[in-house]
Amino acid sequence: ANHDRQKNDIKVKKDLKEYAAEGVEAVVPYQGNVSEFINQLLGGVRSGFSYCGAKNIIETWKKAEFIQITQSSLIESKPHDVEQI
Repeated sequence: ANHDRQKNDIKVKKDLKEYAAEGVEAVVPYQGNVSEFINQLLGGVRSGFSYCGAKNIIETWKKAEFIQITQSSLIESKPHDVEQI
């Protein structure tokens, strides 16, 4: 059981390294190796692909669809409880 838990912990840590926060822009202090940043960046790209049901950039272009939203939706879609810089 302990071995399975350790394997799961390693997978969770790996998944978190590839996690990309969406919709928030901020200045952060230096956090280490650029490869970790690139993994987060790629995670964001993969997330964008999944929203479109695409497997690559070309499919994303073909499947992209812009929609008009109301002013209320625009306000709601912005980050909440984040200090803007």
